[in-house]
Amino acid sequence: MTLPSASRPPTDDLPPTVELDGHTPESFRPVLNDVIIGVPAQEKGIRPARALPYELQFTQRSVLRSALCPNGLLRHFSGRIGAMAAALHIRSRYDTDARSSIRLKITNVAAALADVHVLDAYTGDYLLPQRLHAHETFEHRWSLDRFHGWYDLIVTVSGDPAFKYQLAGHVETGRDSFSDPALGGLVALKG
Repeated sequence: MTLPSASRPPTDDLPPTVELDGHTPESFRPVLNDVIIGVPAQEKGIRPARALPYELQFTQRSVLRSALCPNGLLRHFSGRIGAMAAALHIRSRYDTDARSSIRLKITNVAAALADVHVLDAYTGDYLLPQRLHAHETFEHRWSLDRFHGWYDLIVTVSGDPAFKYQLAGHVETGRDSFSDPALGGLVALKG
């Protein structure tokens, strides 16, 4: 069997693949587009996007460098191991009721004091530093309406320049939304 050319394969030799009420229309033949090699350029702006029909949950139970999942979900961690290293337990939770938002619950699991900073990379705004003693927790909620449910939060700790935890992605509410404003060129991420 010879393979068709990559530029425009003939469709006469291909069998029909659609049946309607048990009959295959004679006029139907699959159309194969030209092969385009490379990554398409992202157009500027945002456009409507349909909600994804799944709920993705991510829990970090061990040291993880990074995980990239569908729809831009990113979890990235860098840090060090040792007595003086920062150690935070960070839980994220989506609120999808009336408005899309994300909540972070951060617990200092180290014996030492931790001054925690959270940067919203979409706006460039820092949450006021939170001073956490050993096993102390704080929780904060970010509204994501301004960026259609997209977020990019970066957690750092003063005194441990190696510690960085980044959480990015899109809150799926089950409603139609928009593509990522950062990919559309409308927002320059800070961080």
